[in-house]
Amino acid sequence: MQRTLLIMCPFLFLNCEKDLGSLGLNQIQDQKSDFLFTDSIPFITYTGFDDSIPTSLTGRLLLGRLYSPEFGESKSAFATNFLLEQINPTFPDNAVLDSVELTLRYLGHYGDTTVPMHIRVYKLEDRLYLDSTYYSNQSFTKGQLLGEATVLPRPNTRVPRGNDTISPLLIIKLDRDFFKTAIIDHSRTNASDFANQDAFMNYFKGIYVEALSGNSILYFNPFQIATAIRLYFRDSDTNTIFRTFRLQGDNSPVPINAVVNVFSNDYSGSQVKLNQDTINGESTTFIAAMNGPYTVVKFTDFSKLRQPGVVLNKFEIILPIKPGIEGNHISPPRVSALVIDSTGKQNVIKDESFTSPEFSGVLTRGRFRYASYTITLTRQVSEAILKNNSTLKIAIKAQNGISTANRTAIVGNANPDIKPQIKVYYTKF
Repeated sequence: MQRTLLIMCPFLFLNCEKDLGSLGLNQIQDQKSDFLFTDSIPFITYTGFDDSIPTSLTGRLLLGRLYSPEFGESKSAFATNFLLEQINPTFPDNAVLDSVELTLRYLGHYGDTTVPMHIRVYKLEDRLYLDSTYYSNQSFTKGQLLGEATVLPRPNTRVPRGNDTISPLLIIKLDRDFFKTAIIDHSRTNASDFANQDAFMNYFKGIYVEALSGNSILYFNPFQIATAIRLYFRDSDTNTIFRTFRLQGDNSPVPINAVVNVFSNDYSGSQVKLNQDTINGESTTFIAAMNGPYTVVKFTDFSKLRQPGVVLNKFEIILPIKPGIEGNHISPPRVSALVIDSTGKQNVIKDESFTSPEFSGVLTRGRFRYASYTITLTRQVSEAILKNNSTLKIAIKAQNGISTANRTAIVGNANPDIKPQIKVYYTKF
């Protein structure tokens, strides 16, 4: 039998299976049809994990460490190369290098910035390429230690410079002797390494930055001109001059060199279990950015919707946030849904292109601090029915997971008190 897909506006909530009567659905002309609702499509939920995710071409650099009893330990480091501010930079013969700074322009943070963070900056030994894809578990070769500092992150505090203040920056002093030899002296004897951007990136491959302590993830802007390495030196007139090596061009809207976030997660002793009940489901599932866990919704029986004369109008699932979790964590403002095929490959659901981004997957709050995500799956479920698939698995993940650190816990189907909800509106001729 050929089935037709119709998408209707959301209706008022009705419990169990009821006749909705005439709702003015102009798309359906047959007056003998019944407009019905059900919330009894069987499903289970559990937590899933990815080995790695692509993290190159990110719009943010993430740095730090988080620990919580719910999620265990999560870390983020980053690798990047640098650009010459000008080709063939020159330095006076009698230049005296006073200091070298790595400055990173804050974009925000996640976690507790009152906990000190110990940061190390290494010379990167691997060449990065803009057209290559790098993953969250990428292993980079760290060379010489260029600098380290223990800081109290201040992502909202302006930084004094001279008689003024500038936008919030993280500033780390780097090894002056290394940069005198590697940049100033080397530019005089090996000018070809500074003749163009590609030659420079082959010579100085960049830096790798990691955090050994702390309880926050710091966000930095790789496109802002303040994110750079600066060499401050004096000439014969004792004037202080600087040369800048930037991550990107002047406020470039797209990446023009490579930046990669590197994530690691250790769930030992946490509430996140690696062994999940994929038969009966779990009472709690988890969602976290930075290649953290995600929630799997597995539908196990669409027989009610496969009956002759049934046309699916709307299918959605409501995933409640676990009560109390937001006392310690900030939920992702929106989640994405991906269909998991029989090989484990994940693809964006069919509904993503049609559903309003202001509705599907957005975190919504109701009375008494009740919060939930509503995911529209009408087209994806319709395809599963038309293909006569016995099951359908959907991965619910934090949106922008490579550039944020938000996390939350979801009420699972095995929870004895509250549960996720299914809302299905359909027409039966």
